[in-house]
Amino acid sequence: MSDFLDKVKSGANKMLDEVAKAAKTASQKTNNAVTQTKLSYSVHETEGKIKAVYAEMGKKIYDACKAGGEAPEFAESVEKIDKMYEEIAELKTKIAELKESVQCEQCGEYAKAGSKFCPKCGAALTTIAEDLAAEFVENVVPEVAVETEEAAEEAAESAKEVNDTDEPAKRVVTIKAKKPAQEEE
Repeated sequence: MSDFLDKVKSGANKMLDEVAKAAKTASQKTNNAVTQTKLSYSVHETEGKIKAVYAEMGKKIYDACKAGGEAPEFAESVEKIDKMYEEIAELKTKIAELKESVQCEQCGEYAKAGSKFCPKCGAALTTIAEDLAAEFVENVVPEVAVETEEAAEEAAESAKEVNDTDEPAKRVVTIKAKKPAQEEE
């Protein structure tokens, strides 16, 4: 029986050794994976820093070219960047329209509808309602005034015709809408 127990003990020891080896291998592989991940992150982070320096360098070249610096080899790139800036401005305008935002007349930044002041520069903002009211006064009121005046003239002509037929005359009231005085800026 002792022989049997020795064999079981020996088999258990071998199994334990194998489990220990497997655990050691797994631990080593895990440590390698963690180290590789950390190193990969460091590489990615450093590449990001390099891209930032390239971007800064490119921005300086772009600014120099825009300021009249001579760099014909960059003229095409500067033109492409200018077109992209224009595209961004158009896209921002469309987004602002969808959000019913107000654009600051001072700095061009967009603010939420109903904002009294620009969040970037602090300038006072006009609201959409104020803009619509000003547009209404500027475009619609004079048009309505002309139409009203024409209608009054037609009514006066009709009244004259009625007077010629011995019927009692009717009073015609002419209403003229006046454009409010523009505020001095």
